[in-house]
Amino acid sequence: MGIWIFNQRADSSYDDVEGQAYSYPKYLANARRVEPSDLFVYYRPKKGHDVGGCFYGAGRVESLEREGDMVKAHLVDYVELSRVIPEAELSTLPRNNQQNSINRLSPVLFFEILRRGGLTP
Repeated sequence: MGIWIFNQRADSSYDDVEGQAYSYPKYLANARRVEPSDLFVYYRPKKGHDVGGCFYGAGRVESLEREGDMVKAHLVDYVELSRVIPEAELSTLPRNNQQNSINRLSPVLFFEILRRGGLTP
């Protein structure tokens, strides 16, 4: 099972429904590694937003729908964090590549983000 960071821009041009569906091109780095039952946290990028560079929700990938060059991850068990967690608050920066929309996340950091966000695993 993988754990992922999904970048979710407020002005996304994809067919996203926050907490329900996350769409992305299949050619993205890590795109082919996302699988049903994987866990995720949402990350709001800094660029172009007043509130950004923070984690704000988490859930699980229920299924994947592939059509052409796109993948739509259907999401379940979504919960918003009680408070957003600025990336700078974490001792280790979890996004190993700032350019990737999908980044792998260690279990330790995943549970740390949930804990700081007021959720108990």
